[in-house]
Amino acid sequence: MIDDTMPQESSFQDESIAPSEDAPASDELPQGSVIRTRVIPAIAGLMLLAVIGLILWSMFAPESARQQSNRRVGNAIVLREPEQVENFQLEPLDGGEPVALSDFRGKTVVINFWASWCQPCLREIPILMQAVREFDEDTVMLGINTLDDLDEARAMEEEFGMNYLSLNDNGRGDGGVAVEFGLIGVPETFIINADGELVAFQRGDFTSTTELHELIALAK
Repeated sequence: MIDDTMPQESSFQDESIAPSEDAPASDELPQGSVIRTRVIPAIAGLMLLAVIGLILWSMFAPESARQQSNRRVGNAIVLREPEQVENFQLEPLDGGEPVALSDFRGKTVVINFWASWCQPCLREIPILMQAVREFDEDTVMLGINTLDDLDEARAMEEEFGMNYLSLNDNGRGDGGVAVEFGLIGVPETFIINADGELVAFQRGDFTSTTELHELIALAK
């Protein structure tokens, strides 16, 4: 296109060499040719990359990421396949001999991580205590106090008169067991079956004993 701000030396054009107004420019392709030579190959290339990506993801993604059918029950996550939990040993919050997870093999174990500064934890404790009263003989509750001041945690345990054992996770690298469980906050609760396998977990507090009993039933 000629810039109409520039002067033109002559209006004469040799019609023998000037292109026809109806003829396409030499560097332009008809629309159909553009689709066949540019668009279709580009789409095919993108589809091929997507297929390759899916194959690589299925080969190298973590097992937990490939387990698509993990499902929710209320606010809890139920695992597609139970996962073995590494054994641990902690001292009771109020002192005494160390207690190991393996001590409860053959029982369903409910592990609840809590702290005295956590308001949802304090709101949840009476619900957990009521649930414990309703447990059968093959179910136990373990509280694990973590990332907390030990004296304040002990005072809170005494104030509530907690009817389940709480263990002290404050002396192993600022919550060693909490780290092993992948804790991201408190309260969090993990349901372990009789074979020592994790079957479900919930991040956040329970609002009723029914919610907890529904998860426990999955481990039976």
